[in-house]
Amino acid sequence: MKKKRLLWLIPAILLLAVLVWAGVFYFILRGRSITSKPLVLITSPLNGQRVEIGKGVTIQAVARVDKGVQRMQVWVDDALVDEKTVTGNDINSPLGIITNWIPPIAGRHVVSIRAFSANGVSGQSTVFVMAEEQTPARHVVQEGETLEVIAASYGVEEEVIAEANEGAGATAPQTG
Repeated sequence: MKKKRLLWLIPAILLLAVLVWAGVFYFILRGRSITSKPLVLITSPLNGQRVEIGKGVTIQAVARVDKGVQRMQVWVDDALVDEKTVTGNDINSPLGIITNWIPPIAGRHVVSIRAFSANGVSGQSTVFVMAEEQTPARHVVQEGETLEVIAASYGVEEEVIAEANEGAGATAPQTG
């Protein structure tokens, strides 16, 4: 009878020891990752921003953490676009990255910035951009409208409209 109790008690003690060890290990790693996880801020593009297909989009971000940021990566649609790595005494906080990306197709694109602290803990920030084809504005000239009035209504200079429309130079635009 005593032998049966003893056989049951040994696995219970071993299981308890493993659980205690796993708990201590978990809280040590959790504490390390919380205190050394980089804070990542994407300053450009803005979340939800509309961009033009085939035109460059500036991606700019900054990351910081107390022990220093060692590496930053720019990802667009799960593809690595750019990476910046610093080594040795150059590890600093904050660390910034600026790169250019050209949207190849229309639709929603995911821009992610990943930063890694000196001890390997990562942080991430993500924004979404909409790439679309740019169509030129179309305006039907009403009677009495001048180039100055039309330019002001679209928030552009008169010269921009004149360059985009042959024959819309210094003379008044034609109605219709």
